[in-house]
Amino acid sequence: MVKRVNPRNIKIHQAYEIDQAACSVGVSIPTIRGWIKKGLPVMRAQKPFLIIGADLREYIENARKRAKAPLQANQLYCLRCREARTPMGDMVDYLPISPTRGRLVGLCSECEGTLNRFCSRSALPGLANIFDIDCKGQGEA
Repeated sequence: MVKRVNPRNIKIHQAYEIDQAACSVGVSIPTIRGWIKKGLPVMRAQKPFLIIGADLREYIENARKRAKAPLQANQLYCLRCREARTPMGDMVDYLPISPTRGRLVGLCSECEGTLNRFCSRSALPGLANIFDIDCKGQGEA
């Protein structure tokens, strides 16, 4: 499971060594080294390498923005492909989570993996124009 990193734990006016950065963010040292390989700026003029707190915070916030997957009206998120996909045959199931919210579940048209999308119960009539929705569980619509 992916751990959510809180960029607010980082002091922007402080320089961190790799192990200090890992400890302050709550990830492992190899994770920080992986971020450096992916583009996290470091001061390499001296050893040990130093990471500016502002750069670390900006890198984490930008990585979080890149990870978001905006969905169009006819798409759900495929957990296997890790992309927005249309469900096979436009058929989805609505699984209620609470009285007002639920989850649309379908099969990916590419890999046949599970597609997911959270939605409100009030959005179901509009989504019914796009998908063939089967309501599961209590209080069916």
